[in-house]
Amino acid sequence: MSKEIEKVSSPKQVFEHVKLDYTNISVGAHDNINFGFKFQVMPFDYLSYAQKDMSEISPKGLINALSNAKRSIDCLIEVVLRSLSIDPNNIEKSALDFCAHVLSEKEQDIKPMSLRLFCALGFAPSFMISEVRNLRNKVEHEFHIPEELEVVRALEVSELLINNVKAKEIFSSTIDISDVKRHEKAGEGYITGVYFEQDYKTGGFKLSGTGKCGLEVEYEFNANETEYFYLLRAMFVADHDREKLVTTIYKLLDVLDIATPSEFRKVRSVHR
Repeated sequence: MSKEIEKVSSPKQVFEHVKLDYTNISVGAHDNINFGFKFQVMPFDYLSYAQKDMSEISPKGLINALSNAKRSIDCLIEVVLRSLSIDPNNIEKSALDFCAHVLSEKEQDIKPMSLRLFCALGFAPSFMISEVRNLRNKVEHEFHIPEELEVVRALEVSELLINNVKAKEIFSSTIDISDVKRHEKAGEGYITGVYFEQDYKTGGFKLSGTGKCGLEVEYEFNANETEYFYLLRAMFVADHDREKLVTTIYKLLDVLDIATPSEFRKVRSVHR
């Protein structure tokens, strides 16, 4: 007999149903997800083309290598965002609002907007983003033959970014936002609070939680909600940066307008 699940109409309703103690928050990181979107030509293919172009030390070879390094990065950003049900050609206002709250002032003008969101979700450190922007400018606006060292650096940035995203994918984490009492009562490995995960049947993402009455509620994201972007960021920083994870959870609770005043909310435990 399948368990009864009630669909709700907002992420906040899931949190209200579970009724957590926000003065003693526990955050659990569990299974990883996979980026399922595929193009006929993938980021590593473009990088491979660029490396072959580099073997021809000529103006044509250098220009082609630089262009393919840029294509590798552009393709990578598209694959990641589309795997998360985000259209890179139509970044919603909710996504830009999210970017404005998590990026530094210096990063607010990153263009295109797909790159800005990619950075805000935690896929690229700021130093690497500046390298990517320099690369884009060289390919799109500067009509000269690049120096060999410039092209070598472009290939290095492309490879670094591909490897960084792969690590984020491997160590991505479904997120269980709970409280210390619930977690300690259930023990390690159990989902005890509000759970953010990918639905492997649809490829979309959902939020679920079980109340004290035993009824489980579920919300399916449409990839436009501000809460969705915060939960994605939590998913991709959880295993790499505890401070960013905790800050992201606090910002999420602000967006949800949780009744417990912000000064009393406290993350006490982060665990796998």
